[in-house]
Formats: sequence, C-alpha cells, structure tokens
Amino acid sequence: METVTVFNEEQGAQQNQDQEPSPTGNITVEPIPNLVTQLPPSNIQTSPGPSTTTGIYKINFMKRDIAVNFDRRTLESLMDRNTFSGELIGVILATYISWSSTFMSVHFEGVDRKIMLAFAICVSQFSLIKSPQPDAHSPFHNTLWTAYSRAFYFTLLSIVILISSVIMYVNNPTFQLYGLNISTQSSSHNAISLCVFLIMLFPLLFVFGWLPHAGTFTLVAFELFHTELFGGTGCVSTLGAFIMLLSDVICMCVLVGVGYWSAAISSVPYGLDYASGVYGGVLVMSRMLIDLGCCLGLLFVCGSTQTFDVYYRYMSPYLGYVLTSIICANAFIVYYLIPQLSKHHPYTLFQYPLLTKMNLKTKLSQSFKSKFNLDWMWFEYVQYVIKWIDFVLWIVLVQSNITPCMRLFTRKLPPIGALFVVSMVSIRALRGAFTNPYNQAISLLISTLLFSIDFYSYSESFLFDLFVISFCVNAFQDLVLKIEFIRIYSAPVLSWGSMFHLVLQPMGIPHILLIITQMVVSSIVRAPMYPIIGSALWFMGYPRAIKFWERQYVTSRKDSTNTKLSSELHGGAAGEYSVNNLNGLFYEHAVIALQRELPNALRRGQFGAVKAGDVFIVVNEGLTCMIQMIEVGNGFCTFQLRGLEFKGTICQEREQDALWRMINRDEPCFLNRLIEDLNYPKKLRLLSLFQLLDLRWHTWQVLRSDLSLLTYNISENQADRIMMGFDSQKLVVVLYVKAMLYHLTDSEQLDYWIGKDSPFNASLSGMEEFDYDPFFSDTFDIDYDNAGGHVSFKNFLDSYGPMLNVFVQKRQEKLGKVYDEDQRNLINKLAFMTSLSGRRALSLNDRVHYAVNINLFLDRLHQLFKGDYRITSFKDEWLFSDFTLLSNVIAPALKSGLRMYQDHFIELDVDDSETVYEALSDYKKNIVMCHEGDPAWRDAILSDHDNLFSFRKKNMDDGRNTHNYYVLMLSRQPRSFNIIKLNKESVRGLWAGQQHELVYLGSETAERGSIQNMKHVLRNIINSSMDIPIGYPAFISPLTTAYW
Repeated sequence: METVTVFNEEQGAQQNQDQEPSPTGNITVEPIPNLVTQLPPSNIQTSPGPSTTTGIYKINFMKRDIAVNFDRRTLESLMDRNTFSGELIGVILATYISWSSTFMSVHFEGVDRKIMLAFAICVSQFSLIKSPQPDAHSPFHNTLWTAYSRAFYFTLLSIVILISSVIMYVNNPTFQLYGLNISTQSSSHNAISLCVFLIMLFPLLFVFGWLPHAGTFTLVAFELFHTELFGGTGCVSTLGAFIMLLSDVICMCVLVGVGYWSAAISSVPYGLDYASGVYGGVLVMSRMLIDLGCCLGLLFVCGSTQTFDVYYRYMSPYLGYVLTSIICANAFIVYYLIPQLSKHHPYTLFQYPLLTKMNLKTKLSQSFKSKFNLDWMWFEYVQYVIKWIDFVLWIVLVQSNITPCMRLFTRKLPPIGALFVVSMVSIRALRGAFTNPYNQAISLLISTLLFSIDFYSYSESFLFDLFVISFCVNAFQDLVLKIEFIRIYSAPVLSWGSMFHLVLQPMGIPHILLIITQMVVSSIVRAPMYPIIGSALWFMGYPRAIKFWERQYVTSRKDSTNTKLSSELHGGAAGEYSVNNLNGLFYEHAVIALQRELPNALRRGQFGAVKAGDVFIVVNEGLTCMIQMIEVGNGFCTFQLRGLEFKGTICQEREQDALWRMINRDEPCFLNRLIEDLNYPKKLRLLSLFQLLDLRWHTWQVLRSDLSLLTYNISENQADRIMMGFDSQKLVVVLYVKAMLYHLTDSEQLDYWIGKDSPFNASLSGMEEFDYDPFFSDTFDIDYDNAGGHVSFKNFLDSYGPMLNVFVQKRQEKLGKVYDEDQRNLINKLAFMTSLSGRRALSLNDRVHYAVNINLFLDRLHQLFKGDYRITSFKDEWLFSDFTLLSNVIAPALKSGLRMYQDHFIELDVDDSETVYEALSDYKKNIVMCHEGDPAWRDAILSDHDNLFSFRKKNMDDGRNTHNYYVLMLSRQPRSFNIIKLNKESVRGLWAGQQHELVYLGSETAERGSIQNMKHVLRNIINSSMDIPIGYPAFISPLTTAYW
C-alpha cells in the first residue's frame, strides 16, 4: 500500500509543523480551517526569518544572577556538567589518592622525587574538579572517562605498590626461568620501582597521550589477557571482553581441578603421566565444546589421549619432530604458497595468477558442491583438507607434550602452581592453532629450532617455549608492519599534503632513535604509530583494542517514518535524505550478503591467512567498502564494514583510480617476448621493471578478483537528459495516463466504484465532457482539442479508448464476467475523470505550467513520486469521496509510467496494448517502485527483492541550491568484487593521526594536508572511512558475526 499525502490548498488546509506522517497505507484527511483568516488583524503574526541564537546563561551567585555570554562548547570547556554519581566517584577517588599518597611517600626518596609525587597528586585530583577537554587520549569531544583517567591510573599504580610492599615481607620463594633466578622479593621491588617511575612521569604521559582513558584501558587489558595468555581473538566491547576472560579463567580452573584429581587418585609413581590422559581429553573437549559439530568427528581423538601419551613417551622426541615438520609444511603450503600462487600478481612478479580454475570431476567434488552449493577450485579443496589435518595434528601435538611440561614445572613450582601454568600454556597453544594458525605455525617452527638445537639447556618445556615465542612473534610482526608503513609513508613523494610536511621531513632524521624506541614499545602494548599532522614526524599513540574505536555501533535510518511532515511538504525531505544516507542502504545490504558469503570465502582462502585486526578493501565499479576483522575463530568471524561515498572527493577518486590501475596492470615487459617465443603459457608473463618497484612501494596489495556477492547492480540515468524536449515530456504524460487506465481496470474496487453504492455516483452522473482548465495544452495532451481549447471526453476515448477496451477485456477474462453497456460507459467516465485529476496533479502550486522549465517538471514528478498529491482544483474534490482511488490508481500509475518510459528506450512498444498490459503487469508483480524515503524501499532491499525502481533527487554542492534528478533502477544479481589487503598498522596509524589532529589539536581546516591523496598508502580513503564526525563514510555497520 502506498503512502499518499493529500493537501487541499483551496480549503486552506495547513498541517502542523510538528505532526508526524501517518503510517504507510493509512491516509488521514481532516479539513482544517484557515485560522489566519479568522483572526483579527492585530493577532496575525508573520514568521520571522532565521534567527541567530546567542548562548546567554545565568549563574546564581550571592543571590544575584550573572549573565555569561558563552556558546555551549566554550562553557563546557570552562565548567563540567557534574552529576551526583560522578561527584560521588570523584570524592571517593580523591580521598583514596590522599590516603595512599601518605603510605607511598616512603618509596619516593629525595626532595625531587617527592616534588614529582606532589605534581602527580595535584594532576590527578585537579582533573576530578575540572577535566581536561579534550585530552590527548580523548577519542571524541566530551568523553566521560576523561575526568577520571588520571585518578584511575594513580589509584591503579598505588594499589600495585601497596600490594608489592606487602608481598616483599611475606615470603621469598625463588625459581629459575630460562637461566634467570627469579624471586618474589626482587620481582616486587622491580614492580615498585616501575610504578614509582611511571607516577613521576604522569605529567609527561598525559600531555603526550600515551595512556588511554580508563574505559579503553580496561578493554585493552582484558583483550590482551584474552589473546596473549589464552590464545583468544578480538573483543567487541568491555563487557564482552570481561565475559570471555572470565570464561578463560573458569576453563583453566576446571582443567586444574581435573589435573589435581587425576594426580590424587593415582597410586603409581609418576602416575600423573598416565592420569594426564584424562586431563588432555578434558582440555580438548573444553575447546571443542565451542563447535559441537566437530565433537563427534573428533571423539576418537579425545578418547585416545592415553594412547598418544604412551606413543609420545616411547618415541620422544622424534614424534614431536615429525608432527612439527608436518604442521609447518602444511602451514607453508596453505598460508603462504597457495595464497601467493593464486594472488592477483603472484610474488609481485607475474602479471596473472599461476593457479587458475580447474574443477575436479570426482564424485567427492560433485557431492561436496551439491551439499554446500559451492564452485570451488582444485587448490581450494586441497587447502581446505590440509587445514583440517592441521587441526587434528595440533591436538595430538599439544596433548603429547602435557606430561613432559607438567613433569618439569612440578620441580619448580608447587603442584597447584604447576597445574595453573600448564593449563594456561596448553589452552594458549591449542586455541592459537584455531584463531591464528599462521603465526602459531611460525612460533612452533622457531621454538623447535631455538630450544631443540641452540638453547636446548635453557628450554622450559615445549608448551611454555611455544607460549613465549608466540608473544614475541606477534609483537615482531606488528613491528615489521609499522616499519613498512613508516618507510613507505616517509619517502619523499609529490603527493605531500603541504609545504609544512616538506619542512618537517628532514626534522625527523635526528629523532630516528626515538622513533625506533617508540615502535618497539608500541608493538608490545598494541599502540599505533601515527604521523603528526600528516607529516613525517612519528609519535606513539595510546594502546587501542583491535576494533580501535571506543563506541558501540548502532545503525540508524532516516525515512518518512522518522521525519516531520512539514519537511515532507515544504521541500525539506527531498534533499533531507542525503545521498550518503540513501546509499548507505546498499552497504547495509552488502553487509547481509557478506555475512552469507564471507564464511565460504574464508574457507576457500580468498582472503589469505586472516587473523583478528586485518583490514581489507572490497571494491567493484559501484561499491567501495573497507572490512575490518574483529574476531576470527574456528567457525565464526566478526567484522565491520565501512562504506565510502559513491562519488567522493577528487582525492578519493584519484586513489580509487590507483586501485583500478593496480588491478588492471597490463604493461609489457621485455622478457614477455621471450616467453611468447618459447610458447610458455600466458600466465607466466612478468610485470615490467617499473611495476615491480611500484607494487613493492605500497602498503596495500591486490589479493583476488573473484569474490562474488549477491548484491544490487545500481543503474542511474540523469532525468533531465532523457526527458529533454517537449516530445519526451509528452510521452511521459501519455504513459502516465495509460498506467492510470491499467491500475483502474486492475483494481479490486472497480466494481464498487461503478456500482449502485458507489461514492462517485453523483460525480459520474454530473460529469462534464469538456474541461477548459488552462493547464491542459496540445503540447502534452494528445486528447486536447485546439479548436475548442479544452480536453473532451470524445477525444479521450478516441486517443485512449482502444487501450482501455483491451484492459477491460483482460479484466473480464481474469474475473470471468462481462460488463454491460452501462457499466462500460461508467468505466470510461471514471477513467476520464481519473486521468484529468492525475494530470492536474502535475500542475504547480501557483498554477504555473511545468512547460516553463524542465526542472519544474522534474521537481513535480519527484513530489508525486514520493506521494505528495495536492488537490489544487475544485474539480478534483470528488476524490475526497474515496481516497483509495488516489492511493491505488493515480499514485502507482506515475511510478509505472516512469518505468515504462525508461523501458521504451530498450525497444518496448508503448503503442501496442498487449505489450503495455504485459509490461505493467510485470511491474506490478515483480518490481518494487517507491521513493527511497519510503520504509517499503528499505524493507524491499533488506528482504532481497530482485528488482527495484525509484526517482532520486540530489542536492548539488555548488552553492546555488540546484538539484539533479535521476531514474534509479536496481537489479539483484551476483557481482564480482576485488579483494585488497591493507597494512593494518597503516590503517590504525592514519586513524590515530586524524583523531589526534581533529580532537586534541582542534584543526578545523577542511582541506588540510593530512587528508590529501597519497596513493601508495590510500591516505584519503582510510581517513574518510573513520567514524563521524572525524571521517565522512556513507555507512558504518554494527559489528556483524558470520558463522559456518
């Protein structure tokens, strides 16, 4: 059912400015008297123009009101908006800081250290009175946590100091780790010294923004514990991170309980060796409970833990070497060799992928395809099978090493302590194989080579060595990515943003040692390195979570259900739905399509070796979106999509052109002629020398170009180009009338409208056969009589009668009934009156004909398309008898007529009655035609309707308040996308740099140098994808999880 807004101007109906539109399908019309004409002249008020609002705030002081002329932001910078709960927390923190500082003063020896302590106390307590807004670590303006951040860190470090002071005097156990004697007393003393040093550096740390605010710190700490200690993946929120960390601790406690019980019930010496089979089975089941579908498949493995343990004990260490070799070889094939050979430019050397499509013709292949509805390539089968083999081998390897690890740590720690350590490193090894298998395989290879050959005497068991090396490998990989980003970004290029960047370039050379130190520290604490104001000077930001942004994402929409009726009637809603807001719906549908197809793409290896934090760009001719992986595990992944503007800035278009040039590289190489002479395949053609160097000087690379998503193909035709000229506009009017005839004869209420109880009986019986309205003319109306200066009923039947008869005949065949002569005459009269009212609705409010200007004609078409029908003539008041005629006949007829006009360019015969009937029937059955602000448009897209049609109005940013109109057609079909992988540290660094520049430094320059195009790092695309208001994306999706 269509939404139609009816506005009777001749009766003086005026809607309240704050009235909300009626729900879709309900038309509420209430004659409202013209109140202005009923008021005395002294009470008539004219609405003032735009008024400038000045912020005048009154502050009561000493029983006097003091007027403060501030704007909102200036006043908030001067005074905080305090609440009772906030003041209560502030009082508690301030009291604790004062109390704890008296006990900590003994650790600050010397006058200089006590002065630094006093500064730290003042900074922490003053921030509770007046928070710094914005602070260097503020993600946005007016962040609530900023006021408590300094006090939070002082409280945290003071608690560590107090606890460490107590531990120093309780006991002093000592153990050896990697040849180092570690005692509780020395560790506590070092912790106190570190905390004292950090407290003295508080002013410096907060000025440079190296510490996040309390909320971000909590999320990062939970996430680091979850990922580095227990092998987990990213977290979507602080509460989610806490729950995941709590589940890790519970799982570890269960394993400790099972291990302790297994050792207690065994009476055999070294009985823990045999009882560890039960412990290993519980360990595997704790992981496999996440994926119940795999439990039955691996039941044999879980029940054979004792067998694995016996085999390993008698075949050690050779079985471990064999398993390690197989796992590392499989990882090399799956995560490096196959992705490189199937990449768009393999090894950045060849022009074409070396692994191409060659379907397997086996029964297994056919059954697999039919089961999962897939069309896989042969190497994708191989890759998928090897991954599952690796999962089984990892389980065997971890279980086989539990006993030696437990035997070693029981000599160094108490039994409970040893069980906790072994449980933690076992969970870390097993989960890491599922969440980050590529890095885990590298860690396995390095730990085996390092502690089996070079430092054999320093080994602390296989699992603990793997635990330590895994942390080092992850940190080193982040360091390598940071070095690559800084190297490419700092290179002298012509795309520098401004002369300021050119001046700062040599200034960074003397500070290279400081930059290296910051890179090492940032790799450990997961903090980005960002360029200051987009220059070549680098600075470390505060630690961030994998999802980076400190906010919860909720999708908002804007349509006719949540906009004012006044904006709909007075032209605000045509441009009020910004193009980005409308285009965001297509990205929302892309999220749904990606949620369906991403699991298949990850299983096939189209995205390569994916881990939490990776960032990709998925692009085709119409859509450009950034995908950030937040969580990656066995059978699920959580991602976020950021859609860019369809038509962005010049800088964005240049970087998109660079993407397409990289995708479509086909420059000749001097060795290709030799390859052709030797009759080698075309896929062995090499890139030119310039391309080889150019491809290696980017922080991004093209992975694949065969990602298929079932989404919409968007076609836009500019309306003023296809409707230019009176003949084109006349054809639109004619097709509009023909569509009205079809919808009238196809309506279920036609028999009621021409029956005895019809609300139109009086209008039909008193119908005038001539209409002298000056709006009609021979320029647009084929039934216009030039001699009489009118539109006549006779001319109408001569022009549209044959087609109307065909439509009536089709109705009779469909319903199995025959209309008599009187009924046919009533149908003809009703059709004539409907066509007059429909055409008269095209007139403007001031009765100006749309022939004056093409833009007036298009603007009125757009108003009718979105349902703004205004009764401007007393001759059309007969429609008030039954408004279903307006909503079910006239309103859809305009949409069908526009679609038919668009289709006549592809050889649709609009003069043949049968063809027109079939076309209009197809439109009604298979095409959703409505305005983009109508909720039906959103529902149709999100419900995967195959074809949609709309009429769009775009506001032009030329300063002249001009508009362009487009005929918009959507068809749902598989579309091919290109996958481009970005350096994740490049993305995090550019995001952090823009956040620091806009929020903390307060830059308001629209064309600042830090967002200018830089093709080798895609600076503008990355910066424009940031959260609003820092960036300007068309759409940001909530965190979406895909399962398989």
